[in-house]
Amino acid sequence: MPGPVPLNTVFHPGDSTEPRQRSELQSQVSSGPIEPSTTDRQVKARRVDHPPNITTQPRLRLLSEDPLERAAVVTELGMTGGHDSFELINQAFDDLSPAVRVAAAHALYQLRSDRANSFINAFRDASLERRRRMGSALAESGLAGDAIANLSSEDLDTAYDAYSMLFLIAQAGEIESLLRAVEEHHSIVVRQALIQLLALTKHPGLLPAFNRLAVRQSLPSEVRSALMQAIHEIRSGSIPAQTSKA
Repeated sequence: MPGPVPLNTVFHPGDSTEPRQRSELQSQVSSGPIEPSTTDRQVKARRVDHPPNITTQPRLRLLSEDPLERAAVVTELGMTGGHDSFELINQAFDDLSPAVRVAAAHALYQLRSDRANSFINAFRDASLERRRRMGSALAESGLAGDAIANLSSEDLDTAYDAYSMLFLIAQAGEIESLLRAVEEHHSIVVRQALIQLLALTKHPGLLPAFNRLAVRQSLPSEVRSALMQAIHEIRSGSIPAQTSKA
């Protein structure tokens, strides 16, 4: 199974326009549409011949005070795409509403067929705080659970996308759902893959968690052996260095 793609080798998102400032958008909302007078023919001609950019309406709706409305807009962006949908979806991970952040996780998943690169690019460009929110949203959305199930897929692209997504989730610090899968998942192969994946992140909370699980006699011997190997590699510093940004 291939490891996650280094973040510094993937393509950049397509050309995107810079978002207008929030104050400018709020000003447009408060001022309402332009109402040309009978003598203002030039303004009227501009409105007819040059309709607003298709992204203007979603941007304005993202300023709604209703989190369900904002979540709906983000969901639509994932389905319809557009040259700046990637940027707007990423910004939605900064929303105060968990519902909007979960919608952003689903939208980013749906936006492009190359899902691994979508998430890699999103994480690469994000601040540490946004990465944490992204990891949490992916776990809460159910996408992390789907990715765990897809680790054992016979389709290599599906398994690769799943591995890459889970690696990014773990790097963002969201390791609890992955540790539960190590403890409870029905597939030995999936458990072993998750142990290796988690060890690569070098998360500070891994060593005590692995120590706790390694002595649990209820776990299959193959899982305990994989845990002991990971513990040894973490303690000895033999985990391979990652080229991606933490």
